[in-house]
Amino acid sequence: MSEPTNKKNKGGRPKLPISAEQVKQLASYGCSNGEIASFFSCDESVIRRRFAVNVKKGKNLGKTRLRQKQMAVALNGNVSMLIWLGKQMLGQTDKQDLDLTGNMTYQLSEKYIAKTKKNESKK
Repeated sequence: MSEPTNKKNKGGRPKLPISAEQVKQLASYGCSNGEIASFFSCDESVIRRRFAVNVKKGKNLGKTRLRQKQMAVALNGNVSMLIWLGKQMLGQTDKQDLDLTGNMTYQLSEKYIAKTKKNESKK
């Protein structure tokens, strides 16, 4: 007869040895859950269920690093980056004037007028 053990059989498959820190790092590079799962040779649902917090922290870390780089580039004098950040962060827009009154003016060239008169006289 076997001796009784105090360990309960949890059943199921053993958990894959996946590093939470590595998941966070991959997410910080912009990897999707599917790409992270592929890296660890597991199903995407494993990453979603077990590492949702790590993925979120990693993605936020990546966004922060990107903002730091953009700010550094802008503050070094990159005009296009300054404009883009102004639009994104400060709500600045390009000013475009449109006249929608319906008033239309045409300027016809002397050559066009002469050609039109010549065609009308042929009729």
